Formats: sequence, structure tokens, C-alpha cells
Amino acid sequence: MHNDKERYIAWAETQEDLPIFFRPWYLDLVSHYGTWDVAIASSKSGNTEGVWVWYTTKRYNRKFIVMPPLTPFGGIWIPKTTSSKAVYSIQKQTNIIRQLIGKIPSDAVLLRQTFTPEFSNWLPLYWKGFRQTTRYTFVIEDIRKWSPDDTATNVRNKIHKASGVLTLRKDIAPDTVFEQVSGIMEQKGMPLIWSKDFFLSLDKELNRRGQRLILGAADSAGNIHATAYILLDHNTAYLLMLGSDKNLRRSGAIPLIIYHAIQESGRHVNRFDFEGSVLESLFDLFSGFGGKMTPCYNIYKTKNFFLDIVYQWKMHRDTFNK
Repeated sequence: MHNDKERYIAWAETQEDLPIFFRPWYLDLVSHYGTWDVAIASSKSGNTEGVWVWYTTKRYNRKFIVMPPLTPFGGIWIPKTTSSKAVYSIQKQTNIIRQLIGKIPSDAVLLRQTFTPEFSNWLPLYWKGFRQTTRYTFVIEDIRKWSPDDTATNVRNKIHKASGVLTLRKDIAPDTVFEQVSGIMEQKGMPLIWSKDFFLSLDKELNRRGQRLILGAADSAGNIHATAYILLDHNTAYLLMLGSDKNLRRSGAIPLIIYHAIQESGRHVNRFDFEGSVLESLFDLFSGFGGKMTPCYNIYKTKNFFLDIVYQWKMHRDTFNK
């Protein structure tokens, strides 16, 4: 697989549409607690037609393929086909996926990845014993055509009310984001699985590359009510993290900071991805901004029946992964 990885690193440099979460430099940074690898599907002439990227970590001295920290999407990526007929495109995708499946490490006791919304053909995986849970994200496909009038009335009212007492800040330190997000997770009984040092090292590189925005909503006394951490891809802004001060949550800062996140992202890209969740509370919030409800597949496979039962029980209780 080592040769595939070297080949992939070179190939990725030529792919303008490759999502940031598939970029080798991003995978290097987020694989702090494990390692990443890749399988390549090739044409008869040796051209790269599709890839499957994964992150491996060890738990209980066993190999697990899961999502690395701060990486909402992974798995299979197939560049857009040039086939003129849809039937040939689907058949080609299926053959590529079949080829990739054969290269997944057989000693992993669990594989669980959330594929990109662009991935829609999971049938070849189903035929090989994989299973899936459908998750959803909300996407504003063209920020230039979006306006506050597209939001739900209750969201628009909260934005209007909060804008009277809070102002946008663009000088927020990444430490503030970490502290707010960490505080929320601890309050919910779900401490972060990644450290502050890990986050700051990732942020340093994203900032160097000009691929992140940090925004805050502050009052006249300088208190930061909420923060948003936005990751910028070639054409998409991802709302990677939302934070808030647990003592200042009634100000409406969260809807306001999302509104500013959309507006500021529109200066850089055309598309805004809320980066999804199946939590009911976040569904009510995210859906209120008028984005398109977009499915994405959480693909998984376990080594045996016992592990499958344990996995199903864990996922039912694991709010962190929702």
C-alpha cells in the first residue's frame, strides 16, 4: 500500500476538486493519534480513477478504521466522469468501487466512515456486507443567491434581536474556540477526544494556507458570546465548529454567528456546508437557514456478530458521533 500512498500524494496535487479532507497535508495533520493510508483504483492504462482514503487507530490492541478528529468526511472519492451516458458512468463507478473494496485491510475489526455527500452509489459495498446509516447535512449551494429572507421567521427574528446587542469580531484567538467548544462538550458529558495542542497545530497550518475563518459575536463589554470555526475548501466553506459561552446562551449569538459565517464565507467561496448532524436540536437550528437537506452515508462493517452488537449499542448511545 506504500506505493499507492506515494502515488496518491502526487495525484492529489493535480486534483482541483479533491475535498480538503482528502488532501495529504490535511490527513498528515489530523492523523496525530493514528495513521492514514489509501487504496487506488486504476484503469487498464494505469490512470487513477478512484481512491479510498482511511485512518487507522488501535483500540484494545486491535485495528479500527474510523474518522480522524476534525474530519467530517472521508472514504471513497471518484473524480467526475467524462462518460456521455449515465449508464456508463454508473457502471464505471461500480467497477471502481469493487476494485477499491478488495484493497481494504482485512485485519481491521471495525470500519466506520462518513462518506462525502457526493458519494451516492453504495450498492457495491452492500453486496460485500457493508451497512450504512444515512446522515444529513444542510448545504447552501450558492451563497451569492442566499439572503436572510431565506431563513425561517424564528431564526430571522433571533438574528435581528442579537444584532442589536452583539457585534461581529474577526480577531478571535483559536484558544477561545477550543475553550468554548470544550466547555459545551464537557457539559454534555462528552469531553473532546483531541487535545488543545492538536487543534492549535492544525489551526496554525490552516491559517498559514488561508483556509480557515474564526468569527465571534461579542457584546459591548468584550464578552465573546459565541464563536464559529469555518474551514475553506476550493469552493466550499464547512462550519467545522460552533462554540458558545454557557453563561451567555440566551442572547441569540449562535444564529447570529452562523449568519455572519455564511456572509463572510461568501467572500471566499460559493458554497456553504453546515457539516451535518442527526441531533434534533441542531436540525431545528441548521434547517432554519434555508439550505438544502443533503444525505450522506455513514458506512460501516464489523469483523463478527458480537462486535456488530457492541457497535450498534455504542452508536445508539454515542451522541458525540451524531
